Amino acid sequence: DMVLLRPIVNDFSSEPNDFWISWYRTRADQITNKVQHGRPIAQSYGYAGEWLRPFRDHLNRIVGNESRVHNITDLGEAFRFYTCGPPYILTAKDMYSVTVLWAQYVAPMFDIVGNFMAEMYAYSMAAAHLGLIHQNALALMVSNPILKQEGWHMFDKDESLTDENACAVLSDVTKMVSHGKHRPYTIHYCQHFAFGEFAFFKYTLPGQTITSCQMPLFQLPEANIMQTTNYSRFTKDNYRRYKMSQEKDAFVARNHGYTLCSLLSVANRAGIDFRQKHCLAETVNYDQTWRYEYG
Repeated sequence: DMVLLRPIVNDFSSEPNDFWISWYRTRADQITNKVQHGRPIAQSYGYAGEWLRPFRDHLNRIVGNESRVHNITDLGEAFRFYTCGPPYILTAKDMYSVTVLWAQYVAPMFDIVGNFMAEMYAYSMAAAHLGLIHQNALALMVSNPILKQEGWHMFDKDESLTDENACAVLSDVTKMVSHGKHRPYTIHYCQHFAFGEFAFFKYTLPGQTITSCQMPLFQLPEANIMQTTNYSRFTKDNYRRYKMSQEKDAFVARNHGYTLCSLLSVANRAGIDFRQKHCLAETVNYDQTWRYEYG
């Protein structure tokens, strides 16, 4: 459930220090900008030390009694170096080593916590067992519009992105390429996104939104929606109104708007590509008129 806004690379030398988690921003000499054997890079996620804390009394069962995980006593260290998620960027050799253990750990960890976060916890456990310290980034991914601990600030670096034209810029394929350095790398669309009367929620989308030959594609928000709109309608009776003069509200509002303009445009391009390859030219529908109003 991710879309790319920029090509995934293995060399991040051109990224500013605020691309990384705060620990690295004050230790620039410890930043390794290129993925190498033993030096993976990934996106920081917000589950802190939860991949370790509830499993302390079960480590012998999960990783054995001689694992280096037993020596991790600082949850801050656990969070900094091993709490991460997609995009995971490792060499093939390191990814293979992690994956073997990842698959081995996930079932016993699920038995202990009883929820599907065990899948991500198991990755962290495998990385820690192998001593694969991850250099974690803030801006490989954005997902939750209210969190400043994600790479939303990357959008602010694009001087051409204004409230008057945000949706036009974000839905323009050529600008996606030429302005790539001003974007997070991916959108993780696991959240409920809404701005104005536009919405996107993966769990309730019709099944053939993209892969139908006759269903219209998504209607895109108007270019200046950020200038004309100050609310998000999540359901028919649930909406949030923003005070755009307040920094916190403006931050959340823009993140919802930026995500929707990017995500709906990418979804339409996927739909067009599918229809060009699989639908009859005389009956295919390329109209961009369907609005998913409420999640």
